[in-house]
Amino acid sequence: YTEDYKASKANIPSGAEGLRDVILFPEGPLFWDAPRPDTTNNAFCTSCHTDDKDGDGIPALLDDNEMYNPGLAMIALMQKMNPNTGDLYNAKDDVRRQPFQTNSGAMFGNIPKDYFGAGAPATDAIYDLASGGLSIDQFLLPTLGGTNPPSNQTPIANAGGAQTVEQGDNVSLNGSASADPDGSITGYSWQQVAGQTVSLNGAITAVASFVAPSVELETELTFELTVIDNDGDSNISQVTILVSPNTNVAPTASAGNDQTVDIGDAVSLDGSASADPDGSITDYSWQQVSGQTVSLTDATTAVASFVAPSVAVATQLTFELTVTDNDGLSNTDVIVVSVNPLSECLESPAPDGLPAIIDTSTVQVIDKSQTSLTIQWQHDSLTDTHDIRWRTNSGPGAWVEGQDLNNDCDESTDYYTITGLAPETQYKIRIRAKNASGRNSSWSSILVSTALTTLP
Repeated sequence: YTEDYKASKANIPSGAEGLRDVILFPEGPLFWDAPRPDTTNNAFCTSCHTDDKDGDGIPALLDDNEMYNPGLAMIALMQKMNPNTGDLYNAKDDVRRQPFQTNSGAMFGNIPKDYFGAGAPATDAIYDLASGGLSIDQFLLPTLGGTNPPSNQTPIANAGGAQTVEQGDNVSLNGSASADPDGSITGYSWQQVAGQTVSLNGAITAVASFVAPSVELETELTFELTVIDNDGDSNISQVTILVSPNTNVAPTASAGNDQTVDIGDAVSLDGSASADPDGSITDYSWQQVSGQTVSLTDATTAVASFVAPSVAVATQLTFELTVTDNDGLSNTDVIVVSVNPLSECLESPAPDGLPAIIDTSTVQVIDKSQTSLTIQWQHDSLTDTHDIRWRTNSGPGAWVEGQDLNNDCDESTDYYTITGLAPETQYKIRIRAKNASGRNSSWSSILVSTALTTLP
């Protein structure tokens, strides 16, 4: 424009699409994201902006009614400070807008008829807050026969594709594919508009997230993304997330096979055969659910143990194993441990006056060598132990004593091997039975010779 800097028709090129594109301010360049220069001494600006906007005779800079109102007052040409930060407002954040007014900004005030030349404007123009104001570009350029500035194109919001997830999943809502065809996206805002409420993280960023809630049936959650472009226009897009119940397969618990043990036995409960078909076992828990109480060791591991308790009769103890997988599902299995009482022959003494019995006719030699003899016999169900003694049959001598504990407490065959004997020698062997009450049977005797010496 010409040197006088006045806003006149001659100074605005015909066909201009926006004042910001054709006017170079001596005070410095105008940038959307930088503080606007002070133009209180710019003739182009002050041709419209006067010190006394409301005509009350008080200059605008001194008039409390005008000082912070946008419009044709001189204050509108000054730089403005953000009271919260102490920094100057960037042009895009300055509510006064000019000369960076967008379609959403507006000018207010009076413009005399023919101010910009004959017929521009044809009549006095009054724009105030009630009428909504008008963009300075949209007013000046058509008035001067120029081209209307292009209208801002609405940004394109893209909330991403629909998703199917499982409860407990971490879900991302990605709006980064949103775009602005004639500018840039300056703001994102996510909000949930339907479905079971969740807590959104990063709701004012391109990518938000949440944890899928627990559901009993398939449930749809709908989210809406609003994007705002650098000209203040916005658009929305929605996305639906389908949440399914947990499809995790429960683990299989294996407490092992039932067991039969005796009093005082160390018993192991082994659950290590438990398994999870779609994950892993993370927890084991053993507990006794019936029977005489015992103290479990390592009850929170795969293998627990206890000592079989003393019982008067055969007793069953039941234990339950609970296993939990990495997704929190669990399963159980039980094992029954049968504890036997003390054997009958140790538990019940022989009747008074009745000793244990050994069948003499069954005493026999079943194996022999030059230095050993193995004898066999049968005893009754009340037999606890057997006393055994032997000596050579050729003359008097001390008996060699032995004792046999090898019996299974029923009427059965038992045996004993005598070692350290002389070859080709006849021995007298005696055997008697003893029950738990200490009563003995009579001695049963047998004569037997060791094997002959092998000739060289």
